[in-house]
Amino acid sequence: MVLSSKKSTKNKLVATITKLFELGKIKVLIGTKSLLGEGWDAPSINSLVLASFVGSFVSSNQMRGRAIRKHKINKTGVIWHLACLDITLENGGKDIETLQRRFDAFMGISNGDKPYIESGMERLHLPTQIKAEEIDLINKKTLEASKNRSSIIKRWEEAILTGNRISKEIKYYHQGKKKFSDQKRMYYNDVVKYAFIELSIALSFFLPEFLLKNINVLLNKGTLYFIYTLLSVLILSFGARTYKAIKLYIRHGMMHKKIEKMGYIILNALYESGHIITDKGLVSITTELMQKGDVICTIKGTDRYESALFINTLDELLQPIKTPRYLIIKTNLFRKKLNIENYYPVPEVFGDKKTNCLLFQKHWGFYFGKSKIIYTRHLEGRKLLLKARLFHISNAFNEVTKKAVIWK
Repeated sequence: MVLSSKKSTKNKLVATITKLFELGKIKVLIGTKSLLGEGWDAPSINSLVLASFVGSFVSSNQMRGRAIRKHKINKTGVIWHLACLDITLENGGKDIETLQRRFDAFMGISNGDKPYIESGMERLHLPTQIKAEEIDLINKKTLEASKNRSSIIKRWEEAILTGNRISKEIKYYHQGKKKFSDQKRMYYNDVVKYAFIELSIALSFFLPEFLLKNINVLLNKGTLYFIYTLLSVLILSFGARTYKAIKLYIRHGMMHKKIEKMGYIILNALYESGHIITDKGLVSITTELMQKGDVICTIKGTDRYESALFINTLDELLQPIKTPRYLIIKTNLFRKKLNIENYYPVPEVFGDKKTNCLLFQKHWGFYFGKSKIIYTRHLEGRKLLLKARLFHISNAFNEVTKKAVIWK
């Protein structure tokens, strides 16, 4: 049977069909984006299948809103997002890209063992690159999970108890082709190597002079006394330096410590520039190092505008260098001689004029020490910008960071 109506009776027909659906006389409705958009209301819906490729925030939330509205009888709404997966492409194809944008726009429950509430597709714990033989298994597991609606309710209740407010966070993915544990070992070896080089250079200047001045000790009091004297002088001269190198590795050598410092640099600079006005005593920054080497940084206590500004600014600082007006170079004589200077883009909120840039540099110096500001809109600055971009070329096409909203 086909029902059709004239334009004048169209609204009445939709209302009648909706009423029959609410009473349970009609079990399934198939509608376009226009039907499921703003204005149509059927709170009894407990399953929604979205076959549309819409990825925008407004449209996605309007359609999802049909199934997540409260009903006089408690219900658990299940929302299905359909997408075609292109297994020949590493990112899964255009449908998956659209789906990722859609999931970034709203929060949901995770599929892992420990439930949590977060935006983005990562909470689904899908493989990084889905193989053809895995598709049926993933769909089967999803179908089985959807049947146990009491379990869904329980997981939401558990996840809600893990936090007390919505926070914005940024995740910095572990960079490098090696595993995090291997990369950490390599960084440790680098610290030891550079400390050894510095110590060797210092000794090459110190030891001959010490021998000449203390030759009489060696001749008059014996070899053992001379060795004790030498070791005492070495400990007094270089023990503190070696200890400092080890301490720097333990406290500051890890990426999560570096990102935490960057967070406080940005926070303090935003306070001084007047972009954040919330009582500083209420604001906190936390960083967490994940098992795989990813780093999560979260800000709490600010309003939505301030937290978004903070996360976006930190994201700019962590991203591969593109075309900033100013660069900040982490440098000193030792780094310059060994050509291991680090380049970072000055975030746009501080890069609009030099006074703001110098304000950012002031707070940078408090946490990272000596630095240099480079204006990239002249010839010499352009050359350094190209050098800095080459330094980041390995990550230019990779996803370096991910912004998310989480209940924490």
